[in-house]
Formats: sequence, C-alpha cells, structure tokens
Amino acid sequence: MGGRYAVSHCTNIPDISSLVPIIGVETHGSACFYHSVQATRGDESQLPPGTTVKDVTVPDALQAYSVKRSTRQDEAIEDRTVRVAHLASLSSRATSLGASSPSANVVQMAVHRKGGVRCLTVSDERAMEVALLFAGTRHHGCLHKNLIA
Repeated sequence: MGGRYAVSHCTNIPDISSLVPIIGVETHGSACFYHSVQATRGDESQLPPGTTVKDVTVPDALQAYSVKRSTRQDEAIEDRTVRVAHLASLSSRATSLGASSPSANVVQMAVHRKGGVRCLTVSDERAMEVALLFAGTRHHGCLHKNLIA
C-alpha cells in the first residue's frame, strides 16, 4: 500500500491511532520516503550518491487535509515545510514500483503523526523473502531461489 494510504487511513481508528506506530519499509535502492523523513528530522547522513534534497512547503489545501487526518482536528501543524529527497536513480530490483521522490504532504503527515511513523530500509532479497513468507510460499524452495537469485 502506498504511503498516503497508510499514513492517512491508519489514523481513522478511534482511540488507538495515536498509540500504534506505522512502520514504513522500503528497499535500499528506492528509499525516497525514508530519506525524506530522515532529512526532515535533521539527519541527511545516509543519503545515496546523487540524491538531492529540497525544502517543500505543503500548500494550504493539502495542509487542511493533513491536519484532519494526522493530528487532532483542533491542533494545527505550524511547520508546513518538509525536506523531500529526490533519488537520482532507482537501484532496487522493483523499479517499476518505485518513486524517485515522495509526496511532501505524506512526509509531513508522517513526521507529525501522533502515533509515530518509523521508517526502515531492507535489501531486495530480504523484501522478496518476506513477501514469500507472507504469501505462504516459503516451502517452494525452487520458486524462492529463482526469485531472489
């Protein structure tokens, strides 16, 4: 599921949304959301070569949507500026699913979400292995080896 869906729709569960963190997982070679959230939080130490980061101010119309979805409605997010990373290229195996930069609105929603959003990156091989475990196909050794080879 995409970042906007996860961040905005997982806040609609009354009384628990602020207690449950969302964990965003991307592969090392396509981690634009991870790098944007880290940069907005002040850490640009792990940017891949060729990655550019720029300040983006979330427009008022999107700001209103973010406030309603990611915080209590009576609170406003004062800082509308986030740092958005743009990857020069995607080196992940699943490049057709990747994006070179995330939506500034989603980065803002993630950074200000009451329950928190934790981001991490994994290797392509690990992502494929976990997807197969999730799908229940781990026991098909030949299929597993062909997908991660």
